[in-house]
Amino acid sequence: MSRIIRALRGTNDKIKRQLGIGLQVSSITMTMFYILLMYIWKYTFPELKIPVVIEVVIWISAVIRIVICMFPQNNWCTDEGNIKLSVIRNAVFAVTGIGVMILYLISRNTYGYHMTRMAAAIIISFGCYLPVTLFSKTKPQVGLLMIPKTCAYMWIIVMGLQLMF
Repeated sequence: MSRIIRALRGTNDKIKRQLGIGLQVSSITMTMFYILLMYIWKYTFPELKIPVVIEVVIWISAVIRIVICMFPQNNWCTDEGNIKLSVIRNAVFAVTGIGVMILYLISRNTYGYHMTRMAAAIIISFGCYLPVTLFSKTKPQVGLLMIPKTCAYMWIIVMGLQLMF
């Protein structure tokens, strides 16, 4: 809603704050989403044991990302943000995503579920998301990559729900 108001009326401090808090919250919830995907994998494939190192890496990288997202130095509510912290928190997030992607590659076609598709969707989502985080301030058109990223997330959700039900 804040983006629509900004597009129609322009920006002000209240809109910047709302958008900044929204970015912070979505960064944290995206991280939690990947933790949820790990648990869906564990629930779906109980006979496939998650390699301890992968689970540890997923958890540690997720916690580090959430902690970094809480730092006020991120300048979430300003136009400039903090490029250094953005690169760090998103690099750590990529580690989380790679860990979860590895799980779905491990399960491959177990039970005929074709989980390599889940890995492909994760690759697409990160492939579209990372350029936006790195270049959208200088090249706003790159922000259009959030559309296929969102489609990839929807695909991930559909596949996850199919596994659950």
